[in-house]
Amino acid sequence: MLAYFNPVLGGGSAAEDNVSVGWQEGQEIASRRMKELERGRCDDVTYNGLNFFLITARECGTWVKDPKKATYVALYVTQRQTMSPAQKRALTKGRELVSVVRIRDIDYVELWRMR
Repeated sequence: MLAYFNPVLGGGSAAEDNVSVGWQEGQEIASRRMKELERGRCDDVTYNGLNFFLITARECGTWVKDPKKATYVALYVTQRQTMSPAQKRALTKGRELVSVVRIRDIDYVELWRMR
C-alpha cells in the first residue's frame, strides 16, 4: 500500500482533507465487497466508478458508463476530493451508503447502492 501520512501532522484523515490522495488503492476491496453484498450473485450487477482497467476491481458485476443505470456507484477518494457537494448529492440521490473501504484512516472508496 502506498498510503502513509504522518500521524504527527494529523494522519490519513487530515491528508484526505488537505492533499490529493489515492493511487487506486481499495478498488479491489470494493469489488469484493459488492460480491459479498450480492451474496456472490453478480450476473445482474452493474457498477460505475471503479477503474474498469484494473482486473482486480472487476470481481463482481459489469461496468456501465452512466451512473444512473448502475446498481452501485463507487466514489473514489480523488473523485470526492474534487467534486462539489451538489455533484455528490446528484450521484448518490436515491442510493444508500452500504460500505466504505478504509485504509490507514483514509476512506478510499464509498459504495452507494440503489434503494
